[in-house]
Amino acid sequence: VLFFFTIRLTIPFLFQVNTQTIGLTGRYTNNDLPSFITEAIGDGLTSLAESGLPSPNLASSWETPNKGKTWIFHLSEGKTWQDGTDITSDSIVYEFSDVSTKRPDAKTIIFELEEPFSLFPVIVSRPTFKKGLLGTGEWKVERVSFEGNFVQELVIENGEGALKTYKFYPTIERTKLAFKLGQVDKLTEMLDPAPFHTWNSA
Repeated sequence: VLFFFTIRLTIPFLFQVNTQTIGLTGRYTNNDLPSFITEAIGDGLTSLAESGLPSPNLASSWETPNKGKTWIFHLSEGKTWQDGTDITSDSIVYEFSDVSTKRPDAKTIIFELEEPFSLFPVIVSRPTFKKGLLGTGEWKVERVSFEGNFVQELVIENGEGALKTYKFYPTIERTKLAFKLGQVDKLTEMLDPAPFHTWNSA
């Protein structure tokens, strides 16, 4: 009997999944989620080094033949979306005003700007997604729920089975109330920590 009860008590801890529920203030759509979320689930054509300079990511190389007005990006080999399909130029989606996009082949994407812009490789470090929020990052979207057009809850999972649930609230007061009620484990992007900075348990 003692062995039976010991097993019942210990098994849930042995197979416990690393989960976090995080509260955020703000109204977001699929297209304007906070950057720290999109960067976890997706990659850009480039990535930014600590120096702030762009380095290869989904694109292995790039060049501009006319001093920043046209940018030609060559996609890296062997890169896939989270659904296992190959990353091709047709599946790369960036929406820029005053920029014409051409895809001469599966591994080349060309952006033609109206005016020269030397920092364009920095701009395309912003993560891109195949459809919805299907990306290339370490974390994958498992579930997303909406209230109207706005994301209400977003669940992401990594390859080790860890889960993060982001809950979005319209006001700071509502976000703090969720923490007080135990609806979220953590608050992030919170400028004013009061009253939690006086809590011994927070």
